[in-house]
Amino acid sequence: MAGSLRQRGEDTWQLRVHVGTDPISKRKRYVSKTFHGTKRQAGRALAELVAETGGFVPRQDRESTFARLLEEWLEHATPSLSPKTVVVDGGYVRTVIVPALGAVPVAKLTPVDLDRFYRHLLEVGGPKGPYSPATVKRVHGIVRRALAQGVRWG
Repeated sequence: MAGSLRQRGEDTWQLRVHVGTDPISKRKRYVSKTFHGTKRQAGRALAELVAETGGFVPRQDRESTFARLLEEWLEHATPSLSPKTVVVDGGYVRTVIVPALGAVPVAKLTPVDLDRFYRHLLEVGGPKGPYSPATVKRVHGIVRRALAQGVRWG
């Protein structure tokens, strides 16, 4: 479950949502909110709080793939990006990054994997030949932002 309810008084509830693990201290991080109303209303407010905090439920198993992280990141980042950036970055995610690295579990993705991927893009590239260094830099920016958000999500 992504969140929990705890009764604090008559018609007073503490809503608590797990938002990941701090990468430095390795402590679990939570968002808490006090709610006044019935238990049913508090349950609805908890669902809204889960949605507000990104709606991402950290998976405790090691099966979360890089493709899933990229998908969640793109959905999360879309409101803060321009429409053209969403289209272009989404295209790179779908046609370049996911086919090469999408099946790799996030926990097993290493810097060596990424270096090999970038070298492959520069040397072999896609259907039209090798990618330019500027394109590889853009792809790297997408990967970096998605992984940084993944760290924040735990």
